[in-house]
Amino acid sequence: MKNKSRFFNIRNIAIFTGLAFAEIALSACGQTAFTVVPGTQAIAAPGNFTIPAKVDVLLIEDDKGRMFEAWDQVSKQMPAFLNTLNKKGWDYHFTTISLNTYNAIQNVTASSYDGNSGTSWKAPYPGAMRFDAGTIAQ
Repeated sequence: MKNKSRFFNIRNIAIFTGLAFAEIALSACGQTAFTVVPGTQAIAAPGNFTIPAKVDVLLIEDDKGRMFEAWDQVSKQMPAFLNTLNKKGWDYHFTTISLNTYNAIQNVTASSYDGNSGTSWKAPYPGAMRFDAGTIAQ
């Protein structure tokens, strides 16, 4: 009799384990929902204005070896890159430094949303105060 009850217990455990495994296997396999959203879409802010995207770009280039030869080609492409940022309405700062030779950052190109842009300054959002940073933080 003892063996018989033991048999039923092992059988019950096996059935329970089989049912649990089947439930896990069937519930884990389903359609995965994935939606691709373009990362460059303009998102409207509350009200009737859009806050421009803001980015600081630091181009660090190797100034020795073969990359030194490509520097002219890269520097010719930078105005077109910055024009693209302007046309898309980005608030940006852009500068370059060399990888191997230490030079402090002397010049930064900025969009019209920067406080140092003179008479062409545009407020990035209503109520923005213009400031004159004067120097580049090191």
